[in-house]
Amino acid sequence: KRGVYFVMCRLSAVKKEDYPQLRALYRMYVREIRRLEEHVKPHETESELESMDGRTDYFIVNDSNQIIGFILLGFYPNSFSRHDIFIGEFYICPEYRRHGYGTDAVKELIKMYSEFDISMFVLKKNLGAKLFWNYVLSKYGYVERTRVGGIKARTKNCEWFYWVKA
Repeated sequence: KRGVYFVMCRLSAVKKEDYPQLRALYRMYVREIRRLEEHVKPHETESELESMDGRTDYFIVNDSNQIIGFILLGFYPNSFSRHDIFIGEFYICPEYRRHGYGTDAVKELIKMYSEFDISMFVLKKNLGAKLFWNYVLSKYGYVERTRVGGIKARTKNCEWFYWVKA
């Protein structure tokens, strides 16, 4: 039964010494997205993970202090404008999905970067991600820019979404 639940997670900045752990999670993420689209290339290659220029990375940590996912977050010029943060990759380990951790992580991200719009690419075949982002960002007062007069960009495998605070 879905109802009121209190999920506690926090975002913890990835430090240089944490990159082996991030790489291991990233490999799981890449295997998973390749099941959806075998020729897709992730936003970052594994070798580019440690180059943090214009990017801040976060582990998603649950209330038991376990790392359950990550967010790779870009800022201008690695975002589309000076007014947005670009979510390059967002991953929750499968066994922690549908428990509220993703929603909680986005809530924490919005608290930290409330003055920014949010942009991202989502695989066209990843319906779950599209539904998740639509639900969670509208829950926190964001509107997809295409609904308020923006444009929509597409690549072969992905759609670009730009969310603005309503």
